[in-house]
Amino acid sequence: MIGLNNLSVHIVSFAIPYPADYGGVQDVYHKLRWLKKLGVKVSLHAWAYQGRTITPELESVCENITLYKRRIGWSALANGLPYTVTSRSNLDLLKNLNRDSSTVLFESLHTTRFIAHPSLEKRKKIFRESNIEHDYYRHLAKHENRTWKRWYFLEDARRLESWESQLNAASLFCNVSLEDQRYFRQKFSRIKHDWIPSFTPYDHIRIGAGGGSFALYHGNLAIQENAVTALMLVQLWEKHPALPPLVIAGRFPAKSLLAYASPQIEIIPNPEDSKMDELIASAGWHLMFTPQPTGIKLKFLNVLFQGGRVIANPNMVSGTGLENAVTILKDWNQLPALIMQLNPSLTDDEWDYRRQLMKVFHNEDKANRLIQHLI
Repeated sequence: MIGLNNLSVHIVSFAIPYPADYGGVQDVYHKLRWLKKLGVKVSLHAWAYQGRTITPELESVCENITLYKRRIGWSALANGLPYTVTSRSNLDLLKNLNRDSSTVLFESLHTTRFIAHPSLEKRKKIFRESNIEHDYYRHLAKHENRTWKRWYFLEDARRLESWESQLNAASLFCNVSLEDQRYFRQKFSRIKHDWIPSFTPYDHIRIGAGGGSFALYHGNLAIQENAVTALMLVQLWEKHPALPPLVIAGRFPAKSLLAYASPQIEIIPNPEDSKMDELIASAGWHLMFTPQPTGIKLKFLNVLFQGGRVIANPNMVSGTGLENAVTILKDWNQLPALIMQLNPSLTDDEWDYRRQLMKVFHNEDKANRLIQHLI
């Protein structure tokens, strides 16, 4: 353990990272938690919106916290910059970053409005990518039915791709996946890169999890791609009544999805954290699918730490190095037969293998590697 009590860092977060109730803020909060454990003093700068505010949990892992009001609405689109970037532009942030000479860590492209500012030219600046943003937004557009929202995703994708050139001012890229690292290393070859996977709520693997008699799909169901996957699953289950029960759990499911609830299909809207943990720990088959290979899904890592058997599509495991920790499904139509074939409980050998593969994803190891870059 490195632990340096005189080491400090500015972390600029795209949102207030507590409660850590979705993937992006999970990475930020649990990074803060481990930096605190190892003696690093963090000055957190975060954008306040969606009703989030400072909590005792957040105060306990930061030396100080400064909030900035996010600029929302169509006016944030007027200057030709990405909405996600310009809506997080505040000169007070730049002033506060210049109060000392500590390293600055920018969490995602959304927070990089000042990464290339002349006043920060001589500072060590770390870019923490969460995914390839323009690819992510184009994927969102493909699954968006509302015309204005689809236009927004495509327009901001174009602007985000152009904005990426600002990252030439970074000293280091901390990439969440090997696939993303290949992309950024090719585009920014003169800058140092390190693969530091996302931080998670879990510090140890829960051996013996799983074995339940139901299959689980979970995620934020307000995101269109997740809603589409959930709908495909319930329709598949209706065609195959011999399958074990299916549980769909997540935030804000649409009424059209809730209508599929039956004795064979349970839909749990907005589950509490304790309920979600219980479902993850007991499910016999975790169904993990994504239409896009960018970034890394935090729910995927959470399941590998706390759950049992996983069935995933190639996009879910892309760039993670975890292909052999799961069963890969390439043909959607083969899912029913695969579930009937796979034992819901992992063997001792499978647990041992997962434990070895997951070592690189342990929070303490990731925090120590990050600290080496702060020195």
